This record gives sequence, structure tokens and C-alpha cells, in this order.
Amino acid sequence: MNNDDLRELLLHSITEDVSDKERRLIEEEAIYDYSFGNDFRERVMNRLEPVKTRLFSGIDFLRSFDIIFKRVALAGFTVIIILTISLLISQGSLSYDTLLGLDTHVDEGLVSLLIK
Repeated sequence: MNNDDLRELLLHSITEDVSDKERRLIEEEAIYDYSFGNDFRERVMNRLEPVKTRLFSGIDFLRSFDIIFKRVALAGFTVIIILTISLLISQGSLSYDTLLGLDTHVDEGLVSLLIK
């Protein structure tokens, strides 16, 4: 059965009832059976085992961890420098109060709200 006929039969089966012969034809042609063999799990696990041992083997793992740590440390250091510069520009100084986010200026509007 070609694809156009099968498509028409599938569309017909959605809107109306089909005969048993047409139902069998749809099941044979359009519905795929995805089943795995009995030893599928063992074969997959046997293929993954060498990869797992190679990932966590001594010096390679430490070398990759060292590279990742350097990248994260460099990015963190860059962010700290940028935040420090933005605090210096916005507040005008780098005192402990500025670094902790404490503001020595009292907002007039806030005081008026507290008084009422």
C-alpha cells in the first residue's frame, strides 16, 4: 500500500468506523512495534561501563576539574571587580557601609511617612 492510500485510510479511520480488514491493514502498515531484545539492557550497560570508568579515572578527572575551576574562578573574580566598580561609581566611596549596602542618607519621603 502506498503512502497516499495509507494516509487516506488513517484520516478515514479518525472520522468514521473502519472494517476489521482495514483496521488490520492500518496496524500492519502504520503502527510500528518498538521492542527490544532480551539482552538489550546488558549490551547497553556493557557499552557504558568503559565510558564511566574512563570519566572518573584519576588524573584526567582532576585535570578537567582544574580547568573548570579556573574558568569559574575567573568569571567570579571578574564579576566581583565589576560590582566593586559599579558601587564606587554609584556611591562615591568604598566604605564598609557601602559594601554592606547601608545608606547614611535618610530619605525625606520616608521620614514624612513614618511621622504621620
